[in-house]
Amino acid sequence: MGRLYRYTDFRRVAADPAVVWEIVSNHERMSEWTPARRVVLESLGSPDRNGVGAIRALHMFGPVIRELITVFEPPTTLQYRLMSGLPFREYTGQITVEPTETGSLISTVISFRTIIPGTQILVAIAMRVASAGAVRMACRQRPPRIGDA
Repeated sequence: MGRLYRYTDFRRVAADPAVVWEIVSNHERMSEWTPARRVVLESLGSPDRNGVGAIRALHMFGPVIRELITVFEPPTTLQYRLMSGLPFREYTGQITVEPTETGSLISTVISFRTIIPGTQILVAIAMRVASAGAVRMACRQRPPRIGDA
């Protein structure tokens, strides 16, 4: 079995945590802020459609990536596990949204074992691209504050 990798990314954004949570927890809109071309909710979660038990299918390039939502605690925590589509084992991810004095802190943690040496860099790149995309989307959606130009 391959080596265990763990990547963490922290992003601050001047947007209300509720706005950020709506972005990171709405699977069908992930293609607006991730490298995925299309995201399909193949199975609904319960009691929230995006919650525990939901299966999201990310159509990027190559095989479809399927992830199962394992923890869904609005408005702060979303955990998922890879079901298929990538050359990794024990792949899990967590996105956490925390309020700050100026908006929100988005924390993303991904851990996995490689099957093909060298492929771990793809996860690091995709995670950073997705995190930056979530921040950009939150900035576009945040309501203007008094004094904003």
